[in-house]
Amino acid sequence: LRSFISMVNSGKVYVNGTQALYLHDWSISSLCPKLLDTITVPKYFTADFFQRLPAKIKALPGMWQSYPTLFIGPTHSKSGMHYDNWSTHFYMYLAQGKKHWAVYHPDDFDKINLKDGGTTRFDAFNINSTKYPRSASAKRYEGIMQAGDIMFIPARMAHQVTNLENTVAFSVNFVDEVNAKYMLLEAKLRMAAAGATGDREAR
Repeated sequence: LRSFISMVNSGKVYVNGTQALYLHDWSISSLCPKLLDTITVPKYFTADFFQRLPAKIKALPGMWQSYPTLFIGPTHSKSGMHYDNWSTHFYMYLAQGKKHWAVYHPDDFDKINLKDGGTTRFDAFNINSTKYPRSASAKRYEGIMQAGDIMFIPARMAHQVTNLENTVAFSVNFVDEVNAKYMLLEAKLRMAAAGATGDREAR
């Protein structure tokens, strides 16, 4: 982590002079738990049902064990368009820099070719209108996030971010009464799929 921060500060994070490396979803809980002492959960997001789930579900890999996560992005680095797994909400606190956000409503996922699984090659900041001719009529929300701001993204809202400056942020995914039933349905489907895989391996 120290080495990556030094690379960002010195500008040595660009591949072929253009593509910027991006520290994305780096688990603070798992990899640097001492940082947890510096993080306070905003009062708006304290109703986290993750903490009340049965142990069997909480043991599933790739879930909330990693939260909160750290994001360090040099200028011009960006994420792809996606929505977050498990039908979770998330919030992000920006400690340094500026981010440009583009967010799309689930009703219009077909217009940006976003399928189940939550990813697409659609680039909200460099739109190919020939490939995505209906994207112009999609419900799009965008804005500039500055240091000290908190961004809340509801479950299944597709989003993409470009870092306008060197940025440092942390993010937490969570479940509340609004999206709990969708998250539990996805968990059951994943558990069923994992069980089916185990049965095949046993045979």
